[in-house]
Amino acid sequence: MVKTTTIRLAVTRLNSQSKYHFKFDYRSRKQNRATATMSSRISDFAPLKRAATRDSLEPWLKSVTILFGSSMLVFFLPILLLVPLRVPVPPVLESLLRWGPGGAEQYEEMIAIIYVVWGVFLVRASADPLRHALFLDFTACANVAHIGLMTLMAVVNGGDRIHLVGDVLAAWLVLGPFLYIWSSVKRERKPLLQS
Repeated sequence: MVKTTTIRLAVTRLNSQSKYHFKFDYRSRKQNRATATMSSRISDFAPLKRAATRDSLEPWLKSVTILFGSSMLVFFLPILLLVPLRVPVPPVLESLLRWGPGGAEQYEEMIAIIYVVWGVFLVRASADPLRHALFLDFTACANVAHIGLMTLMAVVNGGDRIHLVGDVLAAWLVLGPFLYIWSSVKRERKPLLQS
């Protein structure tokens, strides 16, 4: 006589705090039924080490938002402080950071103050990034437009091509991880972000 065994596992969510109810149902021809149940938080199980996926990128969103906002502050605060004081800049650094023939220091101060304020608000938004989804969308779109235009201008204007290895490259290197992580988290959480 062949022994037949069936094992079923049912998982149901009990509440919004990631508490799950596991029900193991064991059936055999000889036995009517044996049932074991247990309740556990999903956090009780240690995840396996694996490559980064969209599921594992949400914890990185806070860090990458802080990094992006802090980068704005680190880059633009010195400009905001040093340009009005007319502090001389080494020629190599000036060619990598300053656009055009010169004389546009007022423009540099104006854009620097915008990015300093923007950086402060990004750092503040990093405390709860999903709550500030519209602001992060604006940050992503505005910076892609700005850095994209900088890239185009550096390619088109022969005298500004050096920027492709200066501020344009630095901007894409900082913006890239933010864009990747934010778009991945947004895709994963789309139903929640729309409400």
